[in-house]
Amino acid sequence: MNTPHLGYVSVAVGIMAMVSGCAYLTPTATTELQSESPETTSEVSSSLAASSEEPSGEATRATDGGLNDTSAATDAPTTTPPTTIPPPLGADELVLKSGGVGGALFGADPAGVIDYVSSILGSPTADTDWVDAAMLACPGTTVRRIDWGVLSLTFGDESDVSSGRAHLMAYTYGSIERFGGEPQGLLTDVALGLGATVAELREKYANVSIDSGDPDLDVPPSFFVEHDDAMVSGLLSGVDDTDVVLVIFGGSGCYG
Repeated sequence: MNTPHLGYVSVAVGIMAMVSGCAYLTPTATTELQSESPETTSEVSSSLAASSEEPSGEATRATDGGLNDTSAATDAPTTTPPTTIPPPLGADELVLKSGGVGGALFGADPAGVIDYVSSILGSPTADTDWVDAAMLACPGTTVRRIDWGVLSLTFGDESDVSSGRAHLMAYTYGSIERFGGEPQGLLTDVALGLGATVAELREKYANVSIDSGDPDLDVPPSFFVEHDDAMVSGLLSGVDDTDVVLVIFGGSGCYG
């Protein structure tokens, strides 16, 4: 049993209990999304991105506000990875990776991520706005969770990838309370999705660890796997081969 992860899972269950059913692309409880400054709305950092206020002496990036802006620093080599999110292609672009969701990497500035996901899924269906990090059992001083149906993105100012600045730090896809819900069909980079059986989970992730949970502590069965030097985890209906994946997590930051 992989006990170091139980706190994370129990917090995750509490967070997912707050996700309500909703129609795809139809907002029901959206609050103001543009709390960040306009200068950062098109910037998306890598997983080790620095603050949006770069120190003097660094190359200046283009800030025309367009999500399709892929220009890099003028003095950067041509092999430097782009620092902006690529143009959205559709929901199938939102691959649930160990390093982020689609083109939005962990460490990216919130405004650009929100615009990017909204351009694919429509307006968010729920938004906590910025609240005390303790409210969601997260480190740091502030945290925000935004939902698009059963896809939730968590932003904060303290995680494994960045500290002292607001950034994307985790995602949750699915609900422990019910199966299904929009957006449907999102997959990990090895094509694991909600409803996959435990047998399929073992086949796709040979090094997966499966935990039977603890009913007395209200901790459901779960899985954990080191993938691409990061953690992918989730919640299960049970531990038999025919049980299924109910929730998929990525990122870090909230441990309880």
